[in-house]
Amino acid sequence: MHYKSGSTSDLHWFGPIQRPRLDNQTGKQQRTDDEIYANVPGWGDSGTGHVGATLGNPGVNNTVTLYQGDTLLGQYYSDGVDVTGLDPKRLPYRLVSENSRGFWANPYSTSTQTEWGFTSAAGESGKAAVLPLIQLDYKIDTDIAGKAPRNAKLVVTPSHLPGGPSSKTIGAVTLEVSYDDGTTWQKATLTHRDDGWETKLHAPAKSAYTTLRTSAHDSQGNSVTQSITRAFGLK
Repeated sequence: MHYKSGSTSDLHWFGPIQRPRLDNQTGKQQRTDDEIYANVPGWGDSGTGHVGATLGNPGVNNTVTLYQGDTLLGQYYSDGVDVTGLDPKRLPYRLVSENSRGFWANPYSTSTQTEWGFTSAAGESGKAAVLPLIQLDYKIDTDIAGKAPRNAKLVVTPSHLPGGPSSKTIGAVTLEVSYDDGTTWQKATLTHRDDGWETKLHAPAKSAYTTLRTSAHDSQGNSVTQSITRAFGLK
């Protein structure tokens, strides 16, 4: 990162909303010949472009699973999956990332589940192709304790990884919000802004946390659904 002399910057680390965040600079999500390799760091934070891996942390539970349709191809208890011997034809796949904090103390993002649906085929021999996975980024103002106002604005921004399809192919986002850890849900009303899809919270007076369930699709049939239990706290 380059900083202009005399300028100031505002950069946040480790705050809500933590969830799987992909970055093809620090880890690849790609198809080469008969192999799919996907690195899925489970604990990206609120900062723009931040990923978060927990390799070597025995208190955290991370699982990444790859399916072709309903057929299990591989499951790894880590931040990534590597499967070879794939059919060269274009077929539908599902990549699932499940994460829970276990003994890693933190009141937020106590568990997450993210499922990417995409199609893939063998391309030019020996040439890697970026998987058409949709990334979900969130923006909400929280205090140092990770709590947001009960009427705060929340922005969800979907995008494709650099080298993948154009993010202009992604359609409308859907968002459901729960204030009781997923027992009941409210469908959020979203408005398209330059930086994503915006909604306003309507949290009950006695609720302490906000749980999110988000989905997005593109015009090529690729999709993502993401659930984040206790994504952030409420003031």
